[in-house]
Order: sequence, then structure tokens, then C-alpha cells
Amino acid sequence: MWRWEIREYSQRDFDALFEYAVPGAARVTGMLALPDLEIMVRILGEPGAPRFHRLTVLLDQELVRVYPRGIREGSVFRVNPTPKWKAALRLGQVLRKTR
Repeated sequence: MWRWEIREYSQRDFDALFEYAVPGAARVTGMLALPDLEIMVRILGEPGAPRFHRLTVLLDQELVRVYPRGIREGSVFRVNPTPKWKAALRLGQVLRKTR
């Protein structure tokens, strides 16, 4: 059974999610939290198999984790959980639904 949904966003919609991020990323080594949602965007122009950027929405949609190159555990940002943020999380194509 899948516990969270995965969506694929356009580059524009993916980038727009960062408008809701509160400045100041933090590394949270060892943070164990099941995602509320994962959002993927294809990296265009990269050689090899399809590659994606991934953003993980955590803790009742109040945090997002991104995985910059070279930071295996990822970095976490707080977000402003406004109604517009919640609506932005429903964009994109569903790749995997929760059951």
C-alpha cells in the first residue's frame, strides 16, 4: 500500500513552490518522517536516463525537503501554509496515488 502520492510538475509549477518557502534552509541529519507528498520535475537537457529533481512535503505540509547535489540527507525549508500553498500542492500529473 502506498502511503503518499507522487506528482510530476512542470518546471514552472515546481519553481513556483519555492515562493512559499521561508528563507533559511537547514540540514536535519537523521530526520525520519513519512512524506505527505513527493513532487518530481524532469531535468531537461541532461544526458542519460530520465533524471528528476525531487521535493518532499513533510509534517502536515509545513516543511519541504530538497536534495541538492552533494547533500545526501537533503535540506529542509519551512513553508507558509497558506491556502495558495495547499492549492499549489494539487497541481501536476499524478504518477502514484495513495491507496
